[in-house]
Amino acid sequence: MAEIGIDISGHRIKDLAEFDEQEIDYLVAVCEGGVCPLFPWAKEEIHREFPDPSRLTGTDEEIMASIRRIRDAITAWIDTTFGAI
Repeated sequence: MAEIGIDISGHRIKDLAEFDEQEIDYLVAVCEGGVCPLFPWAKEEIHREFPDPSRLTGTDEEIMASIRRIRDAITAWIDTTFGAI
């Protein structure tokens, strides 16, 4: 993400339990295979499938190239769907 100017160094993986029963206006899920976490308290859910980077295989260079393609596809989808910032 730093390659495209986005600093995520302060972010962390969160357990879904942290969001239990918190009302959410929009849930945007980018998961593969239609297996997404359930957020029954979300008012609206938007799902879009992208390949799971943890399942990539190949050399380090091939994996990084695939991760960049996935990242760029997600960025393009967000810009198209929600408007570029």
